[in-house]
Amino acid sequence: RHVTALAEILDIPQPTVSRHLRRLQQHALVCSKRDGASVVYSITNPRIMDLLDLIREVRLESLNQQSRILARGASLTKAV
Repeated sequence: RHVTALAEILDIPQPTVSRHLRRLQQHALVCSKRDGASVVYSITNPRIMDLLDLIREVRLESLNQQSRILARGASLTKAV
């Protein structure tokens, strides 16, 4: 995708997206290709998306666990 399209989708400033893309490109996670005056970025390996999905799942499990712990603590405080 073009940087401007990514910025719109992510609802963050275009310079921020460009900085992140530059960093990802340095680590060979994305590649770029000229499209006229624009640059199109793409993921270098489709398995990166699987990795990101896994990270999201792990993070969600962690947040759910923290929420359950906080809820238990709140109910214990009410009982006292």
